[in-house]
Amino acid sequence: MLPTPQALLLDFGGVIADGPEPPGWPAEVTAAVQEVLAAAGVPPVPDAALLAAFTDRWVSRLTTGDHAELWGEVAGEWPAPSRAALLAHAAVLSRRYMEARHAATWRPRPGMAELLAEAHARGVPVAVVSNTLCAEPHRKFLDRAGLGGRFAAQLYSDEQRVRKPDPEIARRAVAAVRADPAGCWFVGDTRSRDMLVARRAGLGAAVLMHSLRVEEQPYPDGSEPDAEVSDPHQLRALLATCW
Repeated sequence: MLPTPQALLLDFGGVIADGPEPPGWPAEVTAAVQEVLAAAGVPPVPDAALLAAFTDRWVSRLTTGDHAELWGEVAGEWPAPSRAALLAHAAVLSRRYMEARHAATWRPRPGMAELLAEAHARGVPVAVVSNTLCAEPHRKFLDRAGLGGRFAAQLYSDEQRVRKPDPEIARRAVAAVRADPAGCWFVGDTRSRDMLVARRAGLGAAVLMHSLRVEEQPYPDGSEPDAEVSDPHQLRALLATCW
């Protein structure tokens, strides 16, 4: 039996919103980097090298949400002037990256508005807990979709300087909604980050929602969900058995 939910902690991508990656996003981000380098008066980096960096799994290696760490991974062993220019504009480039790769195709997942409305009516607070390179596009998307006011808190890794599956970000979310961890449901679309962070933070339920994302790495121990749902409609039905 799942506990009666006192609060819902929701991942953003794959749970609140989803959408395919635009095929041209690496070229768009590459152009943004070249603009930064040109403005700094340093030679451009070959486009092929940048494209290789963006198609590498560098995001999965990050341990914090610090923008300098993110773009330091991209810069690698670049010449010092080029690396310095990139790091000086790391926050702007993180926003451009998110806008190009994700935000343009995000759509609220069907049933999310109804789920949030019911949680609000029942007095159950909802928080966003998301790994991201830049929080700004997420907040703007939720406001445009008319959903921003439904969240008691929004915790994004670049602002919190900690990323899932580190349980600290989930603990901060629990504190923000003033709930007992044992009464919190964490809903995400990955075992390796979302289910694992729920276990590590001692939350009451870990619910896996299916999305467009397919995990490539093996599932770590402790990442099995308590329940699986296909979309927010099914999550709402599951919650109805526990309200």
